[in-house]
Amino acid sequence: MPSTPRPLIKRLLRLLALFVIVCATLMIVGITWLIGPDYVRPLWWHARHGKTVSFAGHQLDLPLMMSPEQDDRSTELEIVGPRPLFHDGMILHIGLDTKGQVKSAQEIAQRQTAVLDGIRLRARHPWSQVREDIHGQHLTYLCLRDDIGGLGESLTCQIPDSSLIVSTMAGPQQVREVRAILNSMR
Repeated sequence: MPSTPRPLIKRLLRLLALFVIVCATLMIVGITWLIGPDYVRPLWWHARHGKTVSFAGHQLDLPLMMSPEQDDRSTELEIVGPRPLFHDGMILHIGLDTKGQVKSAQEIAQRQTAVLDGIRLRARHPWSQVREDIHGQHLTYLCLRDDIGGLGESLTCQIPDSSLIVSTMAGPQQVREVRAILNSMR
């Protein structure tokens, strides 16, 4: 039986390995290009920092597909989720702001009641805005919730005895995710 020369087999194996590496690289680049940076940026952030982000003396845990964007002055932090991949929908957005004044729970409740009274005098749908207290594991949020019909909800929350204001905008599928993030804040 004639045997094939060993150098030819080595060359073929090297060529096959090079082909596999090139194909895998092209697939990774193609998939990244198709899904876009909205899905790659959060994964890269989590690989470098883990799941916890700190802001204004508080810490919160972020889901895998969300990443924070902080301004230069460190007074605002935005947490943005990815665009829905296969359908039009709302992008999950959470804003944290420390430019407000420190207020007690009673002052916050009075301010929110005044805002609601003003809205109810002008609005056609007076019951779409309501006060809601969200009790997390470590913090209590005094919130104004605005149901945006089938689009989801908007929350504007303040933590008593803190200057931190949290505002969120979430689609119907993302409301639970927002509540879980608020629940994780400490």
